[in-house]
Order: sequence, then C-alpha cells, then structure tokens
Amino acid sequence: MTEPVPARAGDMLALAGTRKGAFVRSGDQSRSKWRVSGPFSPGRDIFHLIQDARTGGKLVAASNSMWFGCCLGYG
Repeated sequence: MTEPVPARAGDMLALAGTRKGAFVRSGDQSRSKWRVSGPFSPGRDIFHLIQDARTGGKLVAASNSMWFGCCLGYG
C-alpha cells in the first residue's frame, strides 16, 4: 500500500478490496468522470480497506495471504 491515491479535495472515493488486491475509484464533484487506480498489494486478499483522513488520506488495508499470512498494510 505504498502508492498514493490520485484524489483531490471533494472527490468521491469507492474503495474495493478483492482477492486480487485493493482498487480505488475516484470521481470528480459532478460524479461524471471516474478514475481507477490499483491494484494495491496485488495478489493479496483484501478484506477491509479504509482511508484515514487524519494522515492525509492514506489507505489502511487488512489482507491475508496463503503464503505470508495476515497483514495490516498502511501506506
């Protein structure tokens, strides 16, 4: 989870955790144009994904891997 999310103030974010990583869709204020970024942590099962506004919008993800086990990603 080290890449920044390309979002600006006032954007709507849709955060999606999947079996193939985390994805972020960001839409402008009119919600007519959307951008997709990701996958973040590719190849990992992302079970929970939130944006922490206290730290400038960093993402926090709870993931699991058959090889590496459970992980809390912050970045």
